[in-house]
Amino acid sequence: MAKKAGALFGTSVAVSDFQKGWIAVSSFGNNGNGKVDMFKNEGNKWVEKKRFDNLGFSVDLSGGGDGQETLRVAIGDHRKGQKAGMTEVHEYDKDNQNWSLISKFTGNEKEELGYSVALSGDGKFMAAGAPRNDNGKGIVYVYNLSSGDLKKITGRGKEKFGSSVAANKNGKVIAVGGPSFNQNVGVVQVYERKGELFVPKGNDIEGTFNGARTGNSNTISLNGKGNRLAVGSDSVNNNDKLGVVRIFDYNFFTDEWDRVEKINGVDDGNVETVALSDEGSTIAIGSPGAKNCRGQVRVFDEVCK
Repeated sequence: MAKKAGALFGTSVAVSDFQKGWIAVSSFGNNGNGKVDMFKNEGNKWVEKKRFDNLGFSVDLSGGGDGQETLRVAIGDHRKGQKAGMTEVHEYDKDNQNWSLISKFTGNEKEELGYSVALSGDGKFMAAGAPRNDNGKGIVYVYNLSSGDLKKITGRGKEKFGSSVAANKNGKVIAVGGPSFNQNVGVVQVYERKGELFVPKGNDIEGTFNGARTGNSNTISLNGKGNRLAVGSDSVNNNDKLGVVRIFDYNFFTDEWDRVEKINGVDDGNVETVALSDEGSTIAIGSPGAKNCRGQVRVFDEVCK
């Protein structure tokens, strides 16, 4: 899957188990235009099947489980429209083996819509962050891709709310990162849909040191039920680049997120991406700066048994 220099291949990555496996990979470079490459697992080989040009910073795929008949990809790029930002959702027709655009959203002036995107596992909902909305306060839009209904979750201060987003399987639980909170300590907040509103679910999860930038792009992930949350931070302290991932379980009785695991980075590799499996027992942690910038991904199975 190697690409030419300057493409920034792997800016964002998403995986689906639809038809034995699809991977979406964004390239933020590509002469400044961005793109997303779609790969399908065929005979234990990853074969490129589709390229979406001129858009590509954040990307996510629907899960494809439970006998789902369709696969959807959400693509965001905050640079478009002089930083108004844009998102697109495309749907795969497995019979005709082609892709069709089913939704397209353009942001407001300089709000940087599409800096982050998240699809629910069933592909029916998309959350998209616009962290520059309202002079850096930030906002997350939650779109019902079937009815066209739109909900908004707004930030509370100039924390760049919406720099990262994650959704559970049915789209009723949304986690949002605000890395500029408290002078770059950062914060992650979780919301659950109750009727027509998204209301806080549990306590805020703040960074634990100055410069943690907790909730930065691609550093939060929810399991399918929305009751387990992984949160990555840039560095363990101001002097190194190890990074750290904390895993929390939601306590229904106390309405709090209890930390159940902590995993430190290794080999001078910033924690820049985290991904939980649907059941929440497996976590992948990406560190592009590790191994002298060759990068590495560590996978932990049966975590938090």
